[in-house]
Amino acid sequence: MATDTAVPFWDEANTITCHAEAAVTGKRFVTISGPRVDGNPQVSHAAGTATTKAIGVAAYTVAAGAKVSVYTAPGLVMPVTVAGAITAGDDVYSDADGKATATVTGLMVGIALDDAADGTDAPIKLV
Repeated sequence: MATDTAVPFWDEANTITCHAEAAVTGKRFVTISGPRVDGNPQVSHAAGTATTKAIGVAAYTVAAGAKVSVYTAPGLVMPVTVAGAITAGDDVYSDADGKATATVTGLMVGIALDDAADGTDAPIKLV
């Protein structure tokens, strides 16, 4: 009989349920912002720093303290709100508000699959 069995928290899931540390806006990147709450990772909008990487894209808008689904799987193509213009093929990063930007603000989180203007949504392939 097996002992000390390791059971995954999530098994290659495309989405995970998270706890919003602060208000979270849908279609924006989020990052881990603290220890788990009620068994769920705590998230906030992705701050673009050299060492912070978004874990995924919030599925919808929630208030602080609410649960939110986050799309996380590499290869998913998600609509993400853009800060500044993005051109198809650009490497994508997250700004401090979780918006997609072509400006290097930290670690790359995706690739733009189409052009998009400031404030619109762009199809972003998560990496």
